[in-house]
Amino acid sequence: MLSAINPFFTSPSTHTCPHCKKARDYLEQAGVPYNDQIIDESKSAEESFKTLGEKYVPVLVSSTELVVEFDQKAYANLIQLANSK
Repeated sequence: MLSAINPFFTSPSTHTCPHCKKARDYLEQAGVPYNDQIIDESKSAEESFKTLGEKYVPVLVSSTELVVEFDQKAYANLIQLANSK
């Protein structure tokens, strides 16, 4: 299911969410390429987010896992896992 969304990282988020900004800043500073799906601006991003079945943003989605809400340690672990493949 997750691999259908994006083969690397996707991050559904909103413009008004302070945790989403922290997540974007972290990913950008770490140099991690990701698809930022702003769900309050795009119907297709909103629909993709709904398929996850989550209620909170941001969500960092890889091809095999997801992390709900911003947690720097969990993001780092998921990024490291993806880089080891």
